[in-house]
Amino acid sequence: MPACKDKYEWCEDEPFVYKDGEGIEYCVFHAPRGNKGISVEKFNGKVFRKISDVIQDNRLPGSKGNQICNLSGTIFEDDIGFNVYNKDNPLPRINFSETTFSGEADFS
Repeated sequence: MPACKDKYEWCEDEPFVYKDGEGIEYCVFHAPRGNKGISVEKFNGKVFRKISDVIQDNRLPGSKGNQICNLSGTIFEDDIGFNVYNKDNPLPRINFSETTFSGEADFS
């Protein structure tokens, strides 16, 4: 059956958490709102882990520091605040194409 991993290869290591009526399977990042099987806090934590992994990779010796955090197609469950990032702890470049923010997204 088709799956989110067919369209968004970046989530290939994520387990499927939801299957729709047509048999299409989705990981936690691409599952529809209300069908992720985890709390908003845990979901947001997974997002922050993806971002932290890219920040760490960008700091590795030999890295050019320009890896992009791919969150394309992510469906955010509710509000999320990125305010832990600032000039001393900047966000890496992030691909938010085709992303759905279901609540407030605070980048200040």
